[in-house]
Amino acid sequence: MGEKVEEYSFSNSEQFANEVLKIVGNGDTDILDAVLVYAERHELEGEILAGLVKGNKLIRDKLEAHCEQTGQVIGGGARLPV
Repeated sequence: MGEKVEEYSFSNSEQFANEVLKIVGNGDTDILDAVLVYAERHELEGEILAGLVKGNKLIRDKLEAHCEQTGQVIGGGARLPV
């Protein structure tokens, strides 16, 4: 299962970011909800979704900023609640 996660993460990172940003741009959806919409559309398990987020600096940074703004960061900013 670990190989599949890595393969999916690396081969689809740019597609993941593009689609998530498109979802955000389409309306009133924030970055966190857009990531969850992407996961639902592609029927991704949490482990694969986490790999995609960790592997894409742009999405990871946007999620971190969103979580800091909304008070969802665990441990004073050390970790995202993913």
